[in-house]
Amino acid sequence: MDMNMSGSSLRTIFRAGMVTALAATALVVSAPTGGAQSDTGTVTGTVLSSGGTPVEGATVYVMDAEPGMKPWTATTAADGTFTVADVYPDEWVVMALPPAGSSDATSAMGSAVVTAGSATAVGNISLTTATVTGTVTSTVTGTSVAAAGVWVVFMEMGMQGPTEGGENMTVTDADGNYSLGPLSGMFMALAYDPATGTMTAPAQAQLTGTATTQDFVFTPPNVTGTVTKPDGTAYENAFAIALSCDSDFYAQMNQCMVTGEGGFGATGADGTFTMSIPGAGTYMLQIEPQHGDTTVGMHSEIFTLATAGEEKAFTIQLVAPNVTGTVTNPTTGAGAEDVWVMAFLLGESGYPEGPPSGEGPTGENGQFAMTLTTAGTYLFMVEIPWFNNSLTGLMGLNQNVSITGDAQVVDFTLGVPNFSATFMKDETNPVKWGWVNICKSPGTNWQLHCMGYTDSGGGMLNSNIGQTGVIDLNLDPYQNSSQVGGETWRLWLYPDEYENAGVAKTGVDVELNSNNTAVLSVKDSSGNEINAGSDGKYTITAAEPNLTGTVIDPTTSSALSTSGHDRGHICAEDRTNWTWDCSNVTSTGTFGINLDDATYTVHVEPPHGSTTMSKVSFTATVSGGVVTASGAAASQSAAGAAVTVTLGTPNLIGTMQKSGEGAGDGHLAIQTPQDENGDGVADWWSHSAGIHISREGAFATELSQGTYKLTAEPGWNLSGASPVDAYVDVAANGDVSCNTTLAAAATDACNISSGSLVMSWGTPNFQALVYNPTTSAGEIDGGLDIEQWFQSNGTAATSLNNAAWSRWVTWGNGGTTGIAELTLDNGVYNVKTRPGWGTVDLAGDDFTVVVVDNAVSSCQTTASTPANCSTSSGAYVLPLATPNFSGTAVKADSSAATWAHVSVMQWKDSDDDGDIQKDQCCDHPEWITGANARPATVSDQTVAKFGLSLADGDYEIDLHPSWEDSTSIRRSFDITVASGSVTSCTPSAACTSSGGQYQLALATSNVTGAVTDSEGNAVTYSFVDVMKNADGDNGTGENGYEAFVTWGDVNNEGAFSLYLDAGTYQLAAFPPWSDTTHQRTLVTLVVDSTPAVTSCTTAQSSSCLSSGAIAVQLAKGNYSGTIKSSAAGNPALENALVMLVDGSGDVITDSLTNSNGIYYLNISDGDINDNSCTSNNVCDLKVQPASLAVGSAVDKTTSFELGTFSTGQTAASLGDKTLDAAD
Repeated sequence: MDMNMSGSSLRTIFRAGMVTALAATALVVSAPTGGAQSDTGTVTGTVLSSGGTPVEGATVYVMDAEPGMKPWTATTAADGTFTVADVYPDEWVVMALPPAGSSDATSAMGSAVVTAGSATAVGNISLTTATVTGTVTSTVTGTSVAAAGVWVVFMEMGMQGPTEGGENMTVTDADGNYSLGPLSGMFMALAYDPATGTMTAPAQAQLTGTATTQDFVFTPPNVTGTVTKPDGTAYENAFAIALSCDSDFYAQMNQCMVTGEGGFGATGADGTFTMSIPGAGTYMLQIEPQHGDTTVGMHSEIFTLATAGEEKAFTIQLVAPNVTGTVTNPTTGAGAEDVWVMAFLLGESGYPEGPPSGEGPTGENGQFAMTLTTAGTYLFMVEIPWFNNSLTGLMGLNQNVSITGDAQVVDFTLGVPNFSATFMKDETNPVKWGWVNICKSPGTNWQLHCMGYTDSGGGMLNSNIGQTGVIDLNLDPYQNSSQVGGETWRLWLYPDEYENAGVAKTGVDVELNSNNTAVLSVKDSSGNEINAGSDGKYTITAAEPNLTGTVIDPTTSSALSTSGHDRGHICAEDRTNWTWDCSNVTSTGTFGINLDDATYTVHVEPPHGSTTMSKVSFTATVSGGVVTASGAAASQSAAGAAVTVTLGTPNLIGTMQKSGEGAGDGHLAIQTPQDENGDGVADWWSHSAGIHISREGAFATELSQGTYKLTAEPGWNLSGASPVDAYVDVAANGDVSCNTTLAAAATDACNISSGSLVMSWGTPNFQALVYNPTTSAGEIDGGLDIEQWFQSNGTAATSLNNAAWSRWVTWGNGGTTGIAELTLDNGVYNVKTRPGWGTVDLAGDDFTVVVVDNAVSSCQTTASTPANCSTSSGAYVLPLATPNFSGTAVKADSSAATWAHVSVMQWKDSDDDGDIQKDQCCDHPEWITGANARPATVSDQTVAKFGLSLADGDYEIDLHPSWEDSTSIRRSFDITVASGSVTSCTPSAACTSSGGQYQLALATSNVTGAVTDSEGNAVTYSFVDVMKNADGDNGTGENGYEAFVTWGDVNNEGAFSLYLDAGTYQLAAFPPWSDTTHQRTLVTLVVDSTPAVTSCTTAQSSSCLSSGAIAVQLAKGNYSGTIKSSAAGNPALENALVMLVDGSGDVITDSLTNSNGIYYLNISDGDINDNSCTSNNVCDLKVQPASLAVGSAVDKTTSFELGTFSTGQTAASLGDKTLDAAD
């Protein structure tokens, strides 16, 4: 969730910790901080060498743990003693540096609590054995010179940034040399020059306690900026940090997932800052105001350095906040200082869809401030940093808050846990970092047990595990805004994969009382009681891994040996129950995870960016807790034994080039051809995998035998490049070659050189600026959807005169500039613009683009009298449109239906008879576009605004509630647009207009029900759909019901709800996709004019209405059988479509085979009699294998004669059927 945790913790370390105190050596005079007493004390002690003898001439530092004071220093006497005088009362950090020429290194850091008028003795301070050494130089002046008097800092890094007590630092000597004692772990290392106030770019260092050399170089700053207050004057002492972003994630999501730190800086008296960021890449610049300053909010923006050392300059004016508040300590009632507050704007799914919109720490009085100008529902995450010992025993919180966009006060009170525990690796070592997922016990099905439950504020039901294994939870689950009390909850404890490699996911069950105020019992996953200690806290020991083993490097045939964070990764997933466990591979190649009984697909990945190893997968079957591994990549001596997994060797190795040089930072989509009709020609391409293209353009993966389409997609900021395709064949021996047959029929970039695939990015022939006429600039995150026109015979249209139908072919995103670049083949295109996610008053528009001889020959509007598109700097300017159908969406109670979705379908003359007849076959509406009802502030009220630009015609509009709206029901509307304006919108009671704006109202349910299986168990996460007889012809559609009306989800308790107008309907209830035992089941509903359901009748003419609610029991197939493949050994065939067809070949009913090839068909006596199945070989079984890749088809669609059917069957077998081999 928090993609910026590392940066948040790091900023706090710099603000409140050691490094800021170092900065004070150059920037602050030795004056007391606010509130300091005038009386002083002293600090005394003795410095010893690493061998235990007194050291003369050592320098002792007493440093401030908060910014604002200059360190006190003293030099040791011949007997090693020292006295640091005039120290103000407080708690200080104490450290000793060796004298010049010493072979020892700086001491570890200690502390001293000083009281007025007294001496504080810290005892002996021991220097350390020099182990980590290096030299600091500077090239700022153009020549390399030693950097003397520079602070060198090594900060140990954990999952959430710097760890508690993990700072190690020293000062360089006259030659720029430094030394530190033995260090083990992952560290962020940098040098700070107090004379210039600059820092080196941070480096990652994996240390093992042995001798290591780490040098630092101050380079000329390449990232600079000026920060001003809202009134334009300079802002001093703001903290500037450039966080590095995962380039692949940014390329795909246009969001920054923080992977490290690129550089730091602070503004001087003139508001300027500088930093050195030597590496090319994508970064997020954040400017944090002075600690406790609530007059301005934090500033964030993403930028890219295309080349190493590229210069960037920023001018930033901080903005006054509109959202302020206080975080309160519930124990003292006082404001809680140094608490981190983040606000995430929730999307239509009810979950955050990007990084924090605002964030920052609380000041001394617990106050915070941020700028949130977009109205909507925000998830506020209030988190207590690990170093804030003053709040021990309290917990942060997640809370959804409605923000108006205007000035607003939002206060929070920290939580008091009702469940506290410590998560241990073993009897003595705690787990270091991790997270907790909370599900309803037994928690073995993610959709059934975990989704749908929230905390009291509507936030996600999860928490973190601290650095020392501490877990503090306020367990108070809710469902649909109602408290769920008196239940048992499964806590899934996930150790941080990097810090705790080999420690397995662990489950415990916590039983709560009826109002969730007390814990009644805690048990491990085996049902054993866990008792609380005398302090009321529980100790939970990690489960023993039952899937263990070693990952083998194929290039060395030995265990994978790595260092740093990229050590390889293993993840086991059970997609039937949506459960998983994942872990990093250790630095020596071993792994261990814990799996419940199920069948898992286990993916093992090499270190990120490897071009010599590739991902492999194997199957793990767990029964009684014992794991059996199978698959070519895995070997195991016996069930339950350790598994040896050999990574693959890439056979597809390639480079993306631009102007002859490697260039990337994009994504390579790997697709396989699907042959639905078995004619040997690809009907469509199925996405099967995807890999990252590095910044240098390199990519590598392993492909099995077959034919593939490779689509290279540039990242957001790779300008002048467009997607390209390459078609390749992989032979049985793994060799890769270009597929010249497919290449001849399409644009192809395949080129094999010395066994490596070289592809050149496309040169865009269509550059478009999605233009926002309100801001007179490119639309940020605006985009394009491209449809190509085709003639009736399927060939590409050459003009609108011979265009018969269109098909979506690609899309483009404008990123931060609004400019999208694409390469379009010759043809005619309908280009649809779409606004960015933050725009509520504009709509997309349509343009016609014609490409001839690989160049755009025309770009015009789609008006009745087309106008040419204007251009700007070579790009076609495509303005967003003013909507002609716009307004707000509301719930039935008239409150704003934020993030409701408006889906638009236009009525078409589908039968080409010259008119549209909505109540007869076969005209129907086709989906054309949609829009979200986005939160906005109007007259100090939050509303949900939508806007659409629609051409003349008749439309069916569906208004869908957002995912987080559990009370509303989708409603349909009919509208007509004539002469560019909406002339009618019905039903009028739910579609009202005023001043040209429309208000669409969601419905509340008048039809409720539940779906169970044949055993009476609730059917979860399925759906029902509803049909009606619109044409009055009982011979059309199924049982005369030919017109689709609506559908509804079946939730995690088996319940559904709908809104239906008066009429007679056929409702079909479906089993979930993983259930191949039960069948779609039909019932008939009658809704009166109230409107309320008055009857529900099953196919057997029995009632399915009870107290006004519908009860649908899925029918289990009364006929079953097994389908087998024609392949060697005739294995069971999974996901085959099994159809019972009548004498004319029409489908009577159908089903799918499960993983064992078994299928069930529900064949009623009516089906048998009505279709003459009682006559010999009239009704046949037709079996179609799952979609197959071209060239790899084994089986073909096969029909089987079944003889005669008898009525009254309950469990008849149709036997085993083996498909015919493909031609």
